[in-house]
Amino acid sequence: MDSPIAAAALLTAGALLGYLSSLALARAQHRQALTLRVADEYFAARRELVEIVSKFADVNLLREMSPAERETNANAIGNLFYKNFDLLPRPVLDRLMLLHVALRSPVNGPYCLMKAAVTRMPREEFASFVKRCSIFTNSSLFAPLALSSSNQTIRGNQVVKLHARDVLYTLSVYSSVDELSSLARRVESK
Repeated sequence: MDSPIAAAALLTAGALLGYLSSLALARAQHRQALTLRVADEYFAARRELVEIVSKFADVNLLREMSPAERETNANAIGNLFYKNFDLLPRPVLDRLMLLHVALRSPVNGPYCLMKAAVTRMPREEFASFVKRCSIFTNSSLFAPLALSSSNQTIRGNQVVKLHARDVLYTLSVYSSVDELSSLARRVESK
């Protein structure tokens, strides 16, 4: 290795290799930081959603909400929907929209999506909806009674309560460790 050209070529190759490895390291660090930032945003959105929606999941069936209160609550849910549109999974957004409609017009619910449109849920689907939204047996026994009540306040509040629980349940399904790991892998691959 007495040749100055060979020494310069070796030095240049070493410098190029060092530069390329620093670029690869910077790219990996950037992807990791991006993944952490997306995860932080997701968990902040999730916390906000749970904080707002959870108050409807245990609404008192006998307490009548004023039209202004219903409007304020529906607007809060609508804002969550649009604010987190790019971050939340589609099924969670769908459930948020159904809760939004339930808050605006509770006595006509419960609601479902059919052919990309919000519509009144067919009565034969009430039982499966109640079961999906009920953790405890008590809920699955009393909710159908409230849904068939002639008292508009009880019926409407039960509709809101079930739709809120459906949002929270769907959020928990899409917040599993596997789902979050999948989200991280999707972000890292881009």
